[in-house]
Amino acid sequence: MPHFIARKQLESSASKLDSMPYAYKLDSIRSSNVALIAVPYVYQNKPRLCFVYEITRANDVLLKGVKSLRPIPSGLLKNALQALSKHYDVLHENLAHTALKQDIDSPFLLSDGEIVELLESSQDTYSQVFVEIGFGSGRHIVHLAKEHRDALVIGLEIHTPSVEQVLRQIEILGLENLYISCLDARQFLHAAVSDSVGQMFIHFPVPWNSAKNRRVLNDALLQEVMRVLKQTGSLEFRTDDREYFEDVLALAQANQYASFRHTINAKQSITSKYEARWLAQEKDIFTITITPNAKTPPRDSREIGQKCGFRFDKKLVKSTLAKASSDCFAHLWEKRRFAQGFLCVYNAFISRAQDRVAFLVHFGDFQYPCTRLIVLECIEIAGVLEYQGQYFPEPPLQSHANAQAHELFINILEKL
Repeated sequence: MPHFIARKQLESSASKLDSMPYAYKLDSIRSSNVALIAVPYVYQNKPRLCFVYEITRANDVLLKGVKSLRPIPSGLLKNALQALSKHYDVLHENLAHTALKQDIDSPFLLSDGEIVELLESSQDTYSQVFVEIGFGSGRHIVHLAKEHRDALVIGLEIHTPSVEQVLRQIEILGLENLYISCLDARQFLHAAVSDSVGQMFIHFPVPWNSAKNRRVLNDALLQEVMRVLKQTGSLEFRTDDREYFEDVLALAQANQYASFRHTINAKQSITSKYEARWLAQEKDIFTITITPNAKTPPRDSREIGQKCGFRFDKKLVKSTLAKASSDCFAHLWEKRRFAQGFLCVYNAFISRAQDRVAFLVHFGDFQYPCTRLIVLECIEIAGVLEYQGQYFPEPPLQSHANAQAHELFINILEKL
C-alpha cells in the first residue's frame, strides 16, 4: 500500500495542517502513538476525504492509508499522501505513479449504494443483466460487455490493481455498459432486489481448502444468488480445484431452490489469465452451472421495507463532543451482539480542540459485515456553529442489521 516514512517531529503535525484546507488530525484514544489524519481530495468532481494513519515509531513516523477506508484507484491515495508529505521531513516513500491506470477518474467506478441503485433501476433500461464476482484480470467481463452492448454488466472486485486495470480497459474500448464496484459480493447480493440478474459468474476463486469459511461461494451466498437470479438465469462457477468443485456440487445438491449440471474441460469463448495458466499445466477445468428451479427462495421479511437514514441528531453530536475523553470512551471496545448482528468499535479518535471525534466501527450481519468511520464534528458554516455526524466513505447499505447497529451505537452515545 502507498506510504511514506518521515523523521520524528518536534512540532505537532496538527499545527502544520493549517495550510491544508479541510484537513484535520485526530489522536487515538486507544494508542498514544497513533493518529488519524483526514486529507481532502476530489474524485468524479466531488470533494471527498481520505483517511491516513500517522504511526509514531521508535525512530521515525509511518504514514499510510487506513486499509478499510482507502480510496480507489490507488493514485488517489498516493496524491493525498504526496500532499501530506510536504508537511514532513520524508525519509522514504513509494508514492510514484507507476501506471496510467492508477489515475483513472472514471464514472464507471461506483460506490456501494450507487451499484445497488443501478441494479434496481436497470430492469427497464437494459436487455439483461450480467454480474461477475471477482473478475481478476478482467478478460471475461470485458468480453461480456463487448459482446452484449445492450446488456448491463456489473463487476465486483476487491483487488485494487484488477479494478484499475478494468477501468482502463473501459476507457480504451469505449464501453458504456460495464460498471465496477469494490463492494463485497456478500453485501451486494444481500442488498440486491430479487429476480433481477440474468447470469452470474464466479471464475477461479481462491479455493481456501484449509480455511473454507473464507470461500466466496458458500451455502449462504448460494441462497442469495438463487433469490437474485431470474427464473431463467444461471450461475456459472469454474475452478481448477477438484475439492472446491466437489464441495460446490454438494452445496447445489443440498439447495432445495437449485438445479445444476457440470462439465469438465468445456471450451469457452474467452480464456481468462488463470485458466490459461492452468491449461498450460494440463490441469482439469471444472464448470458447474446452477439455475433456480420452480421454487423461489424467500427473502427475510425483516429486510423488507427497512429504511434507515443513518443520521445523527445535532443535540447528540453536541453532547458527545462535550463529554469526549479517554475515560468516557473506556467501555466502548466491548463487542456487542444483538438478534440480527453485532457492533464492534475498534478505536476512537479525538481532536485536541475537541471539536471532532471519530469512531472506527465494524458492524452488521455476521454474514454481511462492513466497516465505516463515523465522524461527529462541530464546524462553522457562514459564522454559525453546526453539529453534524456522518459515515465515511459513505453510509452503509440499507439492511435490518445495519439499522439495528446504528441505533445501538446511538444508544451507547446517549449513555456516555
